Amino acid sequence: MKTKMKFPMGTILLVLLLVQNTHLLSSDGSRGRGKKPAPAPAAPAPAAPAPAAPAPAPIATQTPPASAYLGAKECLDKKYTHLSCNKAYCPVGRRCVPGKAECECEMPYKCTPVENQTVCGDDGKSYRNMCNLMALTCKLTTARFSHTGANCSADNIFSTSLKTVKDVIEVKLPNSGTRALVCQNDRMNIVTAHVVCRHKKNKLAKKASTMQYEEALKMDASLPDVCVDVSCKGHEYSLAECKIGPLTKLKPKSHIVQAQCYKDDPNPNQGEECQFQCANGRCVKLSNTCNGVNNCGDGSDEMCCKECRAGAFHCRSDVCIPDFALNDGVPDCLNKDDEVSSEGEKPKPETQPKPNATPGSPSKPKPTAPSPNRPPKPTNSRATTPLPPTTEAVPTDEYLGPRECLSQKYTQRSCTKAFCPPWMRCLDGVCVCKLPYMCLRQGQSACDYSGRKFFNYCQTLAVSCRSNQKVFSHFAEQCSATNVFSTSLKTDKKVVEVRLPNISRSALVCAQGWNMAAANVVCRDVTNRVRKAASAGAVEFSEVQGPGVPGVCVRVQCTGHEYSLAECNMYGDMRTLTARDQVASVNCATDDTPGSKCEFRCSNGQCVQLTDTCDGVNHCEDGSDEMCCKACRGSAFHCQSNVCIPGHAVGDGIRDCLGGDDEIKETVAQKEKEKLFLTRSDQPTVQEEAISVPKQEIQLQRDLLETLECGVPNMNYKPSDSTRRRKRVVGGQETEPTQIQWQVAIQDEGKVNCGGAYLGGCWVLTAAHCVRDKPDLFRVKFSLWEKRSKIDTTDIAFVKKVHIHHSYDAASYENDIALLELRQLGGSTKCLRDNPAIRAVCVPWSKQQFQPGHNCTISGWGRDREGRSQNRLQWASVSLIDDCQSYYKARYRPGMMCAGDLLGSVDSCQGDSGGPLVCKDVGGVSYVWGVVSWGERCGQQGYPGVYTQVAHYYEWIRTVTNKHISKYNQ
Repeated sequence: MKTKMKFPMGTILLVLLLVQNTHLLSSDGSRGRGKKPAPAPAAPAPAAPAPAAPAPAPIATQTPPASAYLGAKECLDKKYTHLSCNKAYCPVGRRCVPGKAECECEMPYKCTPVENQTVCGDDGKSYRNMCNLMALTCKLTTARFSHTGANCSADNIFSTSLKTVKDVIEVKLPNSGTRALVCQNDRMNIVTAHVVCRHKKNKLAKKASTMQYEEALKMDASLPDVCVDVSCKGHEYSLAECKIGPLTKLKPKSHIVQAQCYKDDPNPNQGEECQFQCANGRCVKLSNTCNGVNNCGDGSDEMCCKECRAGAFHCRSDVCIPDFALNDGVPDCLNKDDEVSSEGEKPKPETQPKPNATPGSPSKPKPTAPSPNRPPKPTNSRATTPLPPTTEAVPTDEYLGPRECLSQKYTQRSCTKAFCPPWMRCLDGVCVCKLPYMCLRQGQSACDYSGRKFFNYCQTLAVSCRSNQKVFSHFAEQCSATNVFSTSLKTDKKVVEVRLPNISRSALVCAQGWNMAAANVVCRDVTNRVRKAASAGAVEFSEVQGPGVPGVCVRVQCTGHEYSLAECNMYGDMRTLTARDQVASVNCATDDTPGSKCEFRCSNGQCVQLTDTCDGVNHCEDGSDEMCCKACRGSAFHCQSNVCIPGHAVGDGIRDCLGGDDEIKETVAQKEKEKLFLTRSDQPTVQEEAISVPKQEIQLQRDLLETLECGVPNMNYKPSDSTRRRKRVVGGQETEPTQIQWQVAIQDEGKVNCGGAYLGGCWVLTAAHCVRDKPDLFRVKFSLWEKRSKIDTTDIAFVKKVHIHHSYDAASYENDIALLELRQLGGSTKCLRDNPAIRAVCVPWSKQQFQPGHNCTISGWGRDREGRSQNRLQWASVSLIDDCQSYYKARYRPGMMCAGDLLGSVDSCQGDSGGPLVCKDVGGVSYVWGVVSWGERCGQQGYPGVYTQVAHYYEWIRTVTNKHISKYNQ
């Protein structure tokens, strides 16, 4: 029986008053999960110094104002800024760290470089990329970036100054040395002023104003007669980081921008009405909130918005950003909804920003390549920033596509689609340069152009990769600066001549096998003005025959990413050319033809014909024309990951397709059959000699690197008593005792409720919901067949540490992944005794390795359709299912995937959690593609099982284990 309690009316009124004013309670009266509400005037303290320096002293605490645009009081009370991890995407050079409220400075060495991108600092030095320099800027809390490009010197840097007593803003543009004022932009003037004041005095702007150009000239006749449009987001350290438009001629009545910075006034807002108080204490008008303009200087006026005013874009996290930030290649919204959607459509802003000026004029710093595997919310890092997507219609035909793939802007350096060469490694989905010492000291000695000797080809290419310059000349034991490889164009026909130092003679390049990939390499080498070829042609030798022209030719085979032909494979018989023999010629272009239609826009901005895509030839230079192909043209080979590679790469001993399908016996045999049908003129009449074949060195290095043993069970071990398989779980079968050699059972306080996958060494992968941070409670059982009894090969390991993903959400099962670190055996570095029935499964590094429809296997001791728990290990075959979100709507999160049978005949059930979903590639290597996570209505039609997608967490796994976890792309 419940007893009613009576209270005096005065007590009831007091309680109601306190409930309505909980934001005024002291810390012991705070609501929520034991957290204190942040004091109104102060923002959360960042771990690293924020770009905004000390602002005016805060005035009295203000009640958050009501507005049709401003958001809920609960949001405003938290004083979010543009560095708040759970509201906005971290700026370049910063990242979110688990447990920290604000973006912290990235470590410069962790930034992922992008091919052919160099930026210059204000010290005149060259830096690897924008992230690298901005990470340093963040650490030093002072502006360091000057401009993009390789022309770095102390007398060629961006600078800002305030002119006249009116503080007119003037900039000096690098490369041209042009001085310019800042054109009026009513909405963005205050943001520009904030950045200038931060750069010049490390303080915010008190106000931004404008004046007529003719009035400024009266004060300083030396002022420049041009101005530039400047668009800043507000977190920049200097105007050099902002988007700068083309030069505009000033007229006498034109308005230019002034910046009045805070000086020594501790509280400039004292005595004024404060309509909206920023997190830094500054006051702004209510009409200046939620308009996409960083009026506060810390972005707090844009962080809690139900809607945005005209000219701004509303992020799903209720943040307003300026319209010029849409599709600029740099995510600003927390979930990246300001960038291209999965359908390739761009958000619709109120107004569209104008394109950057022509090459050579000021423009926004070019961002770096994307990280397809990075989940937006958990990591929120910009160690790499995606390339700006094109606004042109994306073409497709029966070969090129789909658009969803093309919108990702993959290149040959996207290791989610292709393999990295030995002098690079895969990091966040992009191939990055290794240090030269990381190359294994095996192979032929190599010479560079200065006559220096290297241990091998890999080392020279590692230096090239980091310096973005050609280094490798030839293979030799003795090197000399006077005997190096060279390329030149001869006669008015532009035929290609090479000097071969290893045989001390010159030769033309044969037309046989000559293509745009090789032509691009030549143009990259012979001229500093351009980086591509307009055409790759052929002429008869009789047209160029004469004094100074060699009478022999060599055949070259290039991939298109080489710095010079010296890095291409070269073959030849050195026979004398006849008048009718054809030799290679090239026409190096300076730019795309003005007004010409761009049929296919490469990821690097170049244009190629649609018919030049998906033919196995690198027309774009960055390989982007071959990365998204439904089928391949001509003799090119189509990888299962939808990449086209040249026919000559099939069966060459080097794995080019992610699944290794170019090297399996069936594929190689088919290619050999096709060669039999070639016409006689297509085949060499004399046996060619290998003059220089760097491909052999690449194969050697990869063979040495790719030695990790995983994904292949020990087929030589046979258990003493083989058991017939029987159907048990939903569509499953009973395994043989040692059939699945990477399967483990996780015992929690004596009971086996979950499974896991052995990754090798001391590491086991499982689901986060299966474990908790109490390692002593767990045991890991290997080679277990029956839950309640052991077999001869069963082994048990203790757990040293439990690593649960830092962003795991138990309510939604988001980031449902964990690693168990096993305890080492006494007196040993091993965690397991040698066991013929235990093998590691491989970890996938790319979401492209297996496609929807691929048949994989699941295993575990879970319940069957009738709910009965299984004593013996079961396995079943399932298919990868596309568009998982359509089945589970809002419950689907990034990092999840579906597999099973839509008819419900095959599924994982309760008790299978944490177990592996394993997929095998065409080469017979098995990968743990998923971890059993959750699902609804086990084994029922229309409810596929939901798995944690392991490739999505590749970088997290590699970071935690701190070891090579993949056989490839190390």
